[in-house]
Amino acid sequence: MKRKMIAAVISMTMAISCIPSFAFAAEEPAPAEAEGAVMTLQEEAVEDDSEIEPEAAIEEVNDQSVQEKAEDTAQDSDKTEYAYSQSPSASDIEDEASDEMTIMATAKATNTTKGSAKTVTLAKGTKISGSFSSGGSQWYKFTLGSTSYVKLSFSDPNDVCYARLYKSDSDSYIESIDSNVNSERYLQKGTYYLAVNGYNYSSGKYTITVLENKTISDIAEPNDTILTAKKLAANKKHNGVIAKTGMNGNGSDVDYAYINAPSSGKYKIITTAKKGIGGDGFVKMNACDEYGNDRRVFDYDNWYFSDISADVGFKTGKIAELPKGKTYFEIWGGNWDEVEYSIEIVKLPTKKVTGVKVSKKAKTSLTIKCKDVSYKTGYQVKYKKNNGKWSKGKKFKKNTFKLKKLK
Repeated sequence: MKRKMIAAVISMTMAISCIPSFAFAAEEPAPAEAEGAVMTLQEEAVEDDSEIEPEAAIEEVNDQSVQEKAEDTAQDSDKTEYAYSQSPSASDIEDEASDEMTIMATAKATNTTKGSAKTVTLAKGTKISGSFSSGGSQWYKFTLGSTSYVKLSFSDPNDVCYARLYKSDSDSYIESIDSNVNSERYLQKGTYYLAVNGYNYSSGKYTITVLENKTISDIAEPNDTILTAKKLAANKKHNGVIAKTGMNGNGSDVDYAYINAPSSGKYKIITTAKKGIGGDGFVKMNACDEYGNDRRVFDYDNWYFSDISADVGFKTGKIAELPKGKTYFEIWGGNWDEVEYSIEIVKLPTKKVTGVKVSKKAKTSLTIKCKDVSYKTGYQVKYKKNNGKWSKGKKFKKNTFKLKKLK
């Protein structure tokens, strides 16, 4: 019995010592040694099958069970940790809601670029509404058929956005409009863009209301150079405007106009600055030739008086000696203001009134006619009874005058 036990121990020792040589040996063992080791292990395993295999099987199952439980526990722990880390906070919920609003706003707003600008009509009382949830821009486009006075109301209760006004041919904005601030501008004929820009991470609504849009000029734009100057008719009042241009309204407009005199003579130039935007300003007009050289027409004996100016709300008139042909006028505003103005060039008559006669006589009235005179603003008639005093002059636009309530 002892010999068997010793043999079994020796055999187990050999088997155990031989296993590493199978697993990790750098070189394969000799065939004889490998064969003997395998046979010995097999013999002992067969002989003690009832004692060794059940324990090994239980330990293997237990080891596997423990390993699986550990893996399951680790996985559960990972899931718990992941779930804990992903639990939504209040800010996360707000962000998700904001993202959803952004998506919804983006889906609704198709005018998010200049190329996709929404066309609107700038009629008085028109309202343009929109909303923002997170930055971005919304673009609108409108066209003016003539130089106009435009006044807009920008309402933004939550202060989430602002607007900028652009000319179609420029990337520099004319004006930046803050929330809850009205904007008034003189805009020349053409196409304009209005971009409403939202602040980041803000949400709210805005409304743009057109308070006024009216034509205020019959001197058509563009007339910013001598080559594009507009013709002025004698004895007629023309209305114009000096409108700011350039980035954020910096830079002033300049108008050019001309009169083509059929003959040299004296003219009265009447200029009025009617209304200004941006403070007390004035309008100024300078005479020049087709090359832009000053033409001293207002006081040809003194070159200091080669121009004429009028403060806002005032009228100025000067006598000018104009040569035959074209005389150009350069018109601009002072103090970088925007100014409405009117200009009237009156040809002073060179002939006295002739051919006066009574064409019709009634009990208490007389109708009088005379030969028409060119380049006049009208006629003035005075009369008296016998050796009495002359009446105050009555003015008539045409060369037919009717005097009433006579004795």
